Amino acid sequence: MKILFFSHDGKLGDAVVNTAFVAGVRALAPTAEIHVLASSASADFWSMHSGITKVWKFENPSVWQSLRTIWTIRQQRFDYLVTFKKRFKSEKTRVLLALARPRGGIVSTEGKVPGQLVHAIQKSQASLEAIFGDAGKVLPLRYQLGFDTGKATILESPVAADAVVVLVNLFAADAARTVQTDVAATLLRSLAARMPEVLLCLLCTDATESQAQQAHAESGIHCRVVNTRMDFRQLAAVCARADLIISPDTSLVHIASALDRPILGIFQDDGVKVTEWGPRSSRFETVIAPDRNSIAGFSVDEVVTKALRLLQPDVTR
Repeated sequence: MKILFFSHDGKLGDAVVNTAFVAGVRALAPTAEIHVLASSASADFWSMHSGITKVWKFENPSVWQSLRTIWTIRQQRFDYLVTFKKRFKSEKTRVLLALARPRGGIVSTEGKVPGQLVHAIQKSQASLEAIFGDAGKVLPLRYQLGFDTGKATILESPVAADAVVVLVNLFAADAARTVQTDVAATLLRSLAARMPEVLLCLLCTDATESQAQQAHAESGIHCRVVNTRMDFRQLAAVCARADLIISPDTSLVHIASALDRPILGIFQDDGVKVTEWGPRSSRFETVIAPDRNSIAGFSVDEVVTKALRLLQPDVTR
């Protein structure tokens, strides 16, 4: 069996969610070739995944490049092409769908249930059902990163094996889901006051390091500012080492879920994100902000209380 699936929106979080589909195919058809159409961050992620046969890069190609890629894909004679959605705005993507001609057809199910919201992982479940029938419908699914995270060398100075590490992320892809500096400082102070024995690590990248350092300075507490340098393997390694992860960014929520680390997600009250993109870890909590369009006004006290609840087995050991 030979399958090509779409992950070319470039979103890391969506790619992590789609690892459930790859894991499902590997469980039901261990010898299958699994190819992925990817771009940007998703291409970098899938290139590390041990379950992927080939990554096809499709990132704003010229007309000539897109036609050449489409023709090469058609020659591959895939059994299935899996899109996880029914409609695409990109004309080049629509041309690919029209010309690819997989032998078993195009699987575009979105896993929707009339009258209710479902988690995004249902797209993978429904796609597996379309290909494998009842076996795909009942197969338990979870995210799997598909590579060994290794050691978190970006933590710089060594962390004791028995140290309780709390990883705090303040940033998201958009400002509406980013924790503002003054709120971040209050959150860090509250966490340090209620759990003085833990090692707090403030996560950032080159683009957000100055904001992280400012929040750290305003908090007046001791913590480590950890810059991932956009190294996804190191980001995953830090998450794997953490005893708790706190984040408003769903990408990190999904990574924590893939590693089955305790995760506390902060969500806006839009009635959608916490359901469709919520945590899948065996231990998790969510905090819902009162605003529909942003996480503004979320309760710091609620975050700290729920963080302590998740950490209880660790902070008392």
